[in-house]
Amino acid sequence: MKIVNLRTMRGPSFWSVKHYRLIVMKVDLEGLADKWSSSIPALAEQLPRLLPRLTDAPPSDADKAILKKPPLTAEQLTDGEPLGYVLQHVALALQRTAGMPVFWGKSYPAEHEPGVEFVVFAYQEERAGRMAAEAAVQLVDDICQAGQ
Repeated sequence: MKIVNLRTMRGPSFWSVKHYRLIVMKVDLEGLADKWSSSIPALAEQLPRLLPRLTDAPPSDADKAILKKPPLTAEQLTDGEPLGYVLQHVALALQRTAGMPVFWGKSYPAEHEPGVEFVVFAYQEERAGRMAAEAAVQLVDDICQAGQ
């Protein structure tokens, strides 16, 4: 798993007109392209222990779009989620661990590029958001490689 492109959005963009501060990460899943979280039991075992903020729900006064997205739980990881979706939630949880209340994100498969995903998520501080993106890829990739 590797980051192909990492961009910072500082205003309305193709990815969202409502959420201005976004990290857009294009990730090549490489050998994990066809895998879901259910095929790697170590994800459900280790991620909630390593990142307790992974399951944080957004505050009740949050934007309606944010409230529609539930936090990532161990049950969801066991049932199976795409790895791009897992990366999105890990990057958000890393920022929340550092005290930044961010909750919005999305992941999309890249058109005409099998095994490549766009992972888009909110940030509060730009450098922290970019570091969270890199750390999320490293953490998920390490768990997946060790769990295979």
